[in-house]
Amino acid sequence: MSLIVALFLGLTISAEEIFRDRKILAREYFLSLSRGSYLTAKISVLTVVSALQILLFLIVANPVLEIRDLFPAYWLALFTTAICACLIGLNVSSAFRSAVAIYISIPLLMIPMMVLSGAMFPFDKLNRNIGSVGKVPVIAEMMPTRWTYEALMVKQYTGNEYEKLVYDLKQQISNSDFTAVYRIPKIREALDETIEQVSSGKTDSYTRLALVSNEVKRLSNAGIATPFPGSDSLTPDLFTRSLGLRLSEWLEESNKEYVRRGNMADSNLDNFINDNRSYISGIYDGCHNDKLEEIMRKYYEKNKILEYRNRLIQNIDPIYLEPESGSIPQFRAHFMAPAKIFMGKKTDTFAFNIILVLLSSVVLYIILYFEVLKKLITFIEDVDNQKNKNRVCIAHFFYICTITSVPDERDCK
Repeated sequence: MSLIVALFLGLTISAEEIFRDRKILAREYFLSLSRGSYLTAKISVLTVVSALQILLFLIVANPVLEIRDLFPAYWLALFTTAICACLIGLNVSSAFRSAVAIYISIPLLMIPMMVLSGAMFPFDKLNRNIGSVGKVPVIAEMMPTRWTYEALMVKQYTGNEYEKLVYDLKQQISNSDFTAVYRIPKIREALDETIEQVSSGKTDSYTRLALVSNEVKRLSNAGIATPFPGSDSLTPDLFTRSLGLRLSEWLEESNKEYVRRGNMADSNLDNFINDNRSYISGIYDGCHNDKLEEIMRKYYEKNKILEYRNRLIQNIDPIYLEPESGSIPQFRAHFMAPAKIFMGKKTDTFAFNIILVLLSSVVLYIILYFEVLKKLITFIEDVDNQKNKNRVCIAHFFYICTITSVPDERDCK
C-alpha cells in the first residue's frame, strides 16, 4: 500500500506540469531556449516535493505499522518510486493535449503497476504464455513497483535484528532440506524411469534423461557433494544401465551429505537460540512478522518443486535461494531472491533494485527530453486520420457510382 501511495503522489503532482505550460513552451520553442533547463527545473522541484511528501507519510505510517529500524530504507524505496512516477507523469503531460485525457490515463497506468508488482498474486500463477517458471515474467520486469516492492520485502525480512542473527543458519537448513527431501528424490525418480527404459530396450526415446543430466550437473557444481565423474556421459548415445546404477549410488551419498549438513545447521541454530534465549526472545517479539515470513517462505504452497523444461524449479523458500549465475548481462532471477547476480558479481537485492529503478528514471527523462511518447501518439493519430480520409474517399467514390453511370476519377480527388 505504501508503494501505491508513492506511485499516486508522483503521478498526480506531475501529470499537468508540462500541459499547463504549453503556451510558454511554444514561445520558448520559437526563441530557441533550452528545453533541458526547463525540464531540469521541473524535475528539481518535483524531487523536493516528493521527498517531503514521502518523509511526512513515513513519519505517520511507520509508527502506526510498528516498522522499526528501516526508516531510511523505506524512505529511499518510496522516494525512488515517486521519482519514477513523476517522470512517467511528465511524459504523459507532455504527450496528451487535454487535461481529461491526462487524468483518464493515470488509473490506466496505475492498475498494471499494482497488479504486476507481485503483491496481489504470485507470478507463477500467471498464464504460462506471458509468465515464466523460476523467474519473474518479462512483462512484470517493466513495472517499477515490482522492483521496489521486492526490495522492501527482502530488506524488511533480512534486515531486521532477529533475522540478521539467524539468516545464514536458516538458509543452510532450507537449502539442505529442500535438496534432500524434494530435489534428489525427484532426480532419482527420473533416473529409475530412464534405467527402466534402457532395460526394456526403449533407448530411442529417453523422456527424462535430459532432466537427470541437467540436475546432476547442478548438484555437482553446488560444491557440497563430490562431483559425479560421469556427468558428461548422461546422453542418449552414452547412457548405460551400469552408469545409471553408479549415478544412483552417487545420489544416495549426496543425499546423506545434504542431510548431514542440514542436521548440523539445525543443531547450531538450536544451540545459538538456547545460549541467547533472553536476548533473542526480546528482539523476536519486536521484529518478527508471521505474515511476512509466510510470504517470503511460501509455507502453504502446494507444489513445492516444479518440473519445467528439463529443470527442477524450487517453489518454496525463495528468500533463502541464491540465484544461479547466467550469461554475463543476465540479472533476472526468481521473485524475492536475497541477492542478484550481474556481470558475475552478487549484489544485495535492495541496492540492485533501487539502482535499477533510478536508471529507469534516467531512461524516462531521455524519452521526455526527445518527446518520444508525444511523437508516437502524433504518428498514430496521423495514420488513423489517413485511414479515415481513405474511407471517406472510398465512400464518396461509391456514392458517385450510384448517381452516375461512368464516374470521373477527378471526383474522388
